[in-house]
Formats: sequence, C-alpha cells, structure tokens
Amino acid sequence: MVQSISNREGSGNILISLDVETTGPCPAVADLVSLGAVALREDTLGECGRIKLRVREPDGGWQWDEDTRRWWAEQDPEVYRDNFMAGPRLSRGETAERLEQWLKDLGGTPVFAAHPACFDWQWINDLFWCGLGRNPFGYRALCIRSLGYGVQGAVDWGKDRADDPEFYVAPERPHDPLSDAVAQAEQLRRIITHVRSKAA
Repeated sequence: MVQSISNREGSGNILISLDVETTGPCPAVADLVSLGAVALREDTLGECGRIKLRVREPDGGWQWDEDTRRWWAEQDPEVYRDNFMAGPRLSRGETAERLEQWLKDLGGTPVFAAHPACFDWQWINDLFWCGLGRNPFGYRALCIRSLGYGVQGAVDWGKDRADDPEFYVAPERPHDPLSDAVAQAEQLRRIITHVRSKAA
C-alpha cells in the first residue's frame, strides 16, 4: 500500500524504485514509452508518479524491435493501450525535467533501484543525459535482483523474482510501470527488513 510522505521529511539516502516500459532492448534501437517511480524512505513507500512519453519522431511512430513488438502483443491489451495510446504524454526533455524536479522535491540523495537495474538504468541514464546533460542519480544503481541473490547466499540466474516467495510481490497490473515500481519497492523493503533483522 503506497502511503503519503511529506516532501523533505528527513535527509540521507532515498531509494527510488523505477520501472520503464519500452519498445525494445536498449535506447539505440528502441523508444522509452513510459516510466513509474516510487520513493522508499526508511520503511515507508511514499511519493510516486507515472510519466508517459511521446514518440521521438512524431511522423515515424514508435521505433520497434520486432521481438519486443511480438512480446507486447501477448500482454494484457488494456495495459498495452495505457502504455502506448492513452495520454497525456511528455517529450523526453520534459520528462527528464519533471523527474529531476520530483527527485529534488523529495530531499535527500536519490538512489536508483530497479529489478534488474541493468535494463531500466540504461533508459533513465540516456533520458537524463540527452534531456538535461546530467543524471541526478550520478553513476550508481542498486539492483534489487542482485541484492536478493546476495541475501539468499546463492545465485541462480535462471530464477526470476516470482521464484522467491520470501520477498516477491506481484504487481497489481504487470507492465504498468507504476504498478511494477510499487511491487519492486515493496520487494526491496522486505529485503532490507530481512537484512536488518539478521543484523540485530
């Protein structure tokens, strides 16, 4: 359950669970379509938001990777429509500015977190550098997937988050970026709670 936290409540690191939806595997060959973000401060899931982007080339439509296009065709049609057709939508520059301002308003130091970080990070890093010439997250990212493996003491790259019942949280609407970001944030909160209980 997402609760409200007031801006600039405390300081220090604020974990930001981010999820992106795209038309392919990387910014060089595809487009960023939408993103969702949730702030995790201490044990509270707080401020959150969703942004939908406009196509980079309005006359050309979305730049698709064909494997990703086929994958989207197998997903929930309502979630597909929400990502690709519903508005309003922002340009990449507007998205970068709005996301950076949201991070500033939270106070503290934002820490990027995703599952896995290697996929979502490249899109957000590209968005910020192309839109603003800087990335407010710096160059570091926290991988929730890798953190979960480390806590369990075993690495099985064939496992996905659903194979981990102790920490896994199913999103209410898979591939809705905000729903995914909330689920990731809750999974991260559970891992952190577990680590703290072991250390106590």
